[in-house]
Order: sequence, then C-alpha cells, then structure tokens
Amino acid sequence: ATSKTLRDLQIPNQLMNIPSDEVAMIGHFLKANRSVQHIGFDNSLLVLKVDGVKALRSAFYGNKKVVSMQPLQKAEEATRQAFRKEIDIELEKVVAYKREIKAIFQRNYSKYNRNWRDVPNVQKLPWV
Repeated sequence: ATSKTLRDLQIPNQLMNIPSDEVAMIGHFLKANRSVQHIGFDNSLLVLKVDGVKALRSAFYGNKKVVSMQPLQKAEEATRQAFRKEIDIELEKVVAYKREIKAIFQRNYSKYNRNWRDVPNVQKLPWV
C-alpha cells in the first residue's frame, strides 16, 4: 500500500533475512512509497544478497526525497562473516583435493615402472 504521509521508516533489528530477502522488500516498498525521507533498518542478522541490494538501489533511482539512510554496518559485518564461512569451506575442499592428488602420485610413482604416468593420471581425473 502506498502512503503519502510516511516520512521516517525506522525498523532496526527487525529484519532477519530467513524466509525471504527483506532488503528487496524494502526496495519495492520505497518504489511504491516515494514520501519516505529517512530510512533505518540495520540488523546483525541481516545478510545482504545481490538481488536485495539491486532492488534497493533501483528504488533510489529517481527518488529525490530520501535524505538519509542509516549505514548498514551490522548487516555488512554479518554478510562478511557468512561469506567467510562459505570461502573457508571451499578452501578446505581445495586442500583435501590437493592432498588426495599428492597421495595418488606418491602411491603410484616408481622410477622402474615404464607406465607410471598412466595410473596417476587416470585416478586424478575426478579432482582435476
């Protein structure tokens, strides 16, 4: 619903990003309600996603009435921590794959075996 009287939207610590992307919902709200001048919705449980930030950014195009927006410092930190966890998981996988490839070569290499290259190259295919 649109509102011509809503000037200040302050909902800190109320968005959690669990069921859907609330940042995108705020972006769609701001597109429909052009009277809002001050916005604040920072939360330590809010993880910023690309689609939500795009929707919020598109709401500001052509909207000259928004005067101030509270910085999303808590949400930024939560997003950084979420991405760090994902990156750490992927880096652990890389280390494990490197370790497995090294073990394959150590197990199958012999300077007296003429076909020593064939077996390791076939075994490493799932990891390369």
